[in-house]
Amino acid sequence: MNNSYLMTVSREGSCLYGGRLDNYGRYSAFELERKKAGDASAWDALSAASTGVGVGVMFSPAFAKKEKDTFLGLLSGQGMAGLREYDFDEWLCKGLKGHGFALVLTADGGDLFMRLYQASETKLLHEARIDGAGNDPRVAVLAECIWKKLLDDAPYLNKQKDFSDVLRVAAEFIASGKAELQGEIQLEGETREFFVKRRDAEVDNSIDHGSATLLSAMRDFRTAYKTDDGDTVMVLSTGLAGNKYFVDVLNGFLPDMVQVDDNLRKDVLNLIMDDLNQNGQPGGVFVADGLARKNIGIERGEDFVKFNIDIPEGFNEVDVLRGGKKIRTITRLLPELTDTGLQPAHEYSYSLVLVYTDDAGCRKETRGCDINVSTMAAQMPEAVRLTVADDADKAVLKWSKPNRGEVKIYVGDKPFGLHPNDRVEDTGALNAETISSLDTEHIVKKDFCGQRFYLPVTVGGGIAVAGNEVCVSSMVPPRGVRTDATVPGHVKVVWLWDGVPAVRVKWTDADGNEMWQDIERGAAEPEFELPSLPKTGDVEVGVSSLFTCSDGETMTSSEVKCKAAVTTVKVNYTEAKSETKLFTNKDKYSVTLQAESEPPCDLYVLIQEGNSIYNKNNFKSHFTIHHSELATGGARKFTISYQRNNKKVPLYFIIIPADGNAKVKIVPEVKSVK
Repeated sequence: MNNSYLMTVSREGSCLYGGRLDNYGRYSAFELERKKAGDASAWDALSAASTGVGVGVMFSPAFAKKEKDTFLGLLSGQGMAGLREYDFDEWLCKGLKGHGFALVLTADGGDLFMRLYQASETKLLHEARIDGAGNDPRVAVLAECIWKKLLDDAPYLNKQKDFSDVLRVAAEFIASGKAELQGEIQLEGETREFFVKRRDAEVDNSIDHGSATLLSAMRDFRTAYKTDDGDTVMVLSTGLAGNKYFVDVLNGFLPDMVQVDDNLRKDVLNLIMDDLNQNGQPGGVFVADGLARKNIGIERGEDFVKFNIDIPEGFNEVDVLRGGKKIRTITRLLPELTDTGLQPAHEYSYSLVLVYTDDAGCRKETRGCDINVSTMAAQMPEAVRLTVADDADKAVLKWSKPNRGEVKIYVGDKPFGLHPNDRVEDTGALNAETISSLDTEHIVKKDFCGQRFYLPVTVGGGIAVAGNEVCVSSMVPPRGVRTDATVPGHVKVVWLWDGVPAVRVKWTDADGNEMWQDIERGAAEPEFELPSLPKTGDVEVGVSSLFTCSDGETMTSSEVKCKAAVTTVKVNYTEAKSETKLFTNKDKYSVTLQAESEPPCDLYVLIQEGNSIYNKNNFKSHFTIHHSELATGGARKFTISYQRNNKKVPLYFIIIPADGNAKVKIVPEVKSVK
């Protein structure tokens, strides 16, 4: 049963609503009848109703006071009593909780109306009218397209008489959102069919079209009646809401914009219907707008977005959604949120929803304040520079810590192929070990053969950047180098690989030419038999470590030299005697030797009293004669100090080779001194 009726009146037509009482004791409005503009006939629903029911009337801003009085008088004359006038925009402002001011835009009869309200007090501050600015230019373009198609079949049609109906059909098609229309229209008593597509209504550069008319007039209005843009919401109401042309043109004129859709319009009508019935029941709460953008502080980083929200009075919570999914609710106690783990240089869509609770405890969520926020582009970390202090046995690497990011020093046995400031897409692909980079210095011991490459990489914000690559070169001589001439007519050189990648063996052949042979580790055992030897005497062999650098250059270490006797070298042991004269040179003795050529090894001098036989496995050398001291081929005298224990027995001086396998013969081996 309807206790009251609500009527909306515009240039486009009128609509009658009835009031329905729900189970919660509140009234809601539902549509009963519609009439075209200019139709002032009686309403069927009101004619059938009992007398004394309340009737509320809402006029569009296009109606002047005189026109309103005339219309209300007409309704009164039709038996409608208790007429009350309402202003839709004023009641709409009761739902503006997030902004202090509202610029409400309405289109009616082709004109556009601007109203500036102080929302908190529902007070109209200023209003203006822009003639013709409420027309969607697409309607006229589409109407002309339809008219042309109609004239193709009926060229006698009267445009001045019939074009208004074509405009109406075009407007209905634009509002429908359909892509195409197979329509018909009654003109001059006949049904006319036509077919159009939405693209037939396209306007060239609609933004520029609107800027030349609507936006320029709105700027003048805002200049004359200035309010805080951050605290002012622009409301697109009747004739504008949902219209793509007007939304595109007006978007961005103010930071915040609300469109009065069907749900919001119903909220306002329900609130007015409750008031018309003087219901006074709680629960008529609605919120038309949302959080003002000026209340939202945003801080961006490479991988985060931080919100700091100034929550308006009456609101205790804000729901934050990203991509349509709620990520957190923040409260007045801690109105901050940091959304982390985001991608650099990526745009994210957020919606911030205020939660409003009225005095009666009714809770209502506001419309979301939609914001697109882009994270900052990832900043390239600072490329670290290595310096090298190099000396004979070590190299010292030094670097400075970057302002941001972490340093890793990679070590490889070949160049990494990266230049300073190159981006390293995958550090795992470097396939190299790292040294500790907690400090800013690293000592490289030169106990290896070859080259080692060091690459600093700074990692920060998910980005890795290469620094300058440095190289440390080191060559140590091979160990365990010796000759083996135990087989007559053959000389073999032996060494230990022990980290040496290759060796170079040098010697002089039978013709006096310098020869060499490079031998790589893994290709052969650590030994090499000299292929060409002198016929007599000794052969000197030099062995050095060898390494081929990445640029093709060859590095060698210092040589380890040794000799081998090609034939047996005879050493004549000519004399052993005491050097004591009167009271001088006490305990001094000498031996004299003469070699045919330089012996292949050193000679040991053994001294024994009373016996010339010595233990070949366990003996003590009292004096060593270096093989080079006999190289000249002349006789050499060597003085030896020895204190005798028993002067009554003979003293024997025994000469033996230091290397038992060496090709050397000492004649004789023993001489005695009385």
